[in-house]
Amino acid sequence: MEQKVHFIKPSPVGVDKYYKMYKLNGEFAFIKLGGQFFAEGSIDNTLPIFGDIVFSLLFGKEWKKIRLKKEEKLDQQMQLDKTAVLQRKHSFTIPFNRIEQIKIRYRSSFHTAWNDNGKVVVTLTTGEVYKFLVPLTIPIESVIHMFEEESLLIEYQDKKRAY
Repeated sequence: MEQKVHFIKPSPVGVDKYYKMYKLNGEFAFIKLGGQFFAEGSIDNTLPIFGDIVFSLLFGKEWKKIRLKKEEKLDQQMQLDKTAVLQRKHSFTIPFNRIEQIKIRYRSSFHTAWNDNGKVVVTLTTGEVYKFLVPLTIPIESVIHMFEEESLLIEYQDKKRAY
C-alpha cells in the first residue's frame, strides 16, 4: 500500500507550494500538486468568513473532487513515466544518502495560523535546507515512519503537541 505523505513548502513572501512525496529507489521525490490553498481546510482556516462565502459560491463541494482527481492523475503519471513527472517545474528529488539530518517539530506553525501537524526540516550533506509543514490531513507519525524506514537520523525538537 502506498504511503500518502503531503507537505506544504512555505514561502515567506510568495505563494506556498503543496507537494506529494513519493519514496522511490534510493530517494524521495517531491512533486508539486498545487498552491497556497490546495490543502483540505486551508481556505476555511486562513480566510474563515470571506473564504467560506466566496469559495462555496465558486466551487461548492467540487473542490475536494478536483483535488482527488488531480492527485489520482499524478499517481497514474508516476506509474507510467516517472522521468517526465520529475522534470516538471518545482519538482525535485532528495537522495537518501545526501540527507544529513531531519528535524521534526510537532507544534503547529504561525505560518499556517496553527493549522498544521508540525514542521519537518531536512538538512543535506551539502548544507542545503528544505523546510516543510505537514498539513492537518496527514498524521505526522506517517511522515516519521517513512523516514524511519530508511534509517535516517531524526532529531525531535519537542516531545508533545502544543494542544
